[in-house]
Amino acid sequence: MKKIIKIILVIAIVISTVFIMGRYGWKLTGFKLCQNSMIYEVEVNENRVTIKGRDANFIPRGFIGYYYEIEDNCLYIGFRFSSIFGFFEKSEYQIEINSDEKINKIIMKSAESETVIYDILEKQQSLSQ
Repeated sequence: MKKIIKIILVIAIVISTVFIMGRYGWKLTGFKLCQNSMIYEVEVNENRVTIKGRDANFIPRGFIGYYYEIEDNCLYIGFRFSSIFGFFEKSEYQIEINSDEKINKIIMKSAESETVIYDILEKQQSLSQ
């Protein structure tokens, strides 16, 4: 009887570990496992960035998180979606990032590409024309 309980406990621990690593472990690799996203709206205030978007895949996957880094007033951000580990989530998301620095540029970064989704210099130039 004790042997069966130990086996069940080990199986439960293994399943839990696989789920947790699939859901959150991707953040350990930085941008390597991030994916592209369709961005609906970007709002940049003094110390907060708000981004709204959804999965860019034809068959939407659940949004499970984002990873970001700020360097020289530039926000690099990557998104992660999953069919398996995101089954409780929708493909649409709204995130808010607080920063002590003023953000002048936002770049969406994934394993395949880097895309500028906000640039204050380009915005100022288009407003002056």
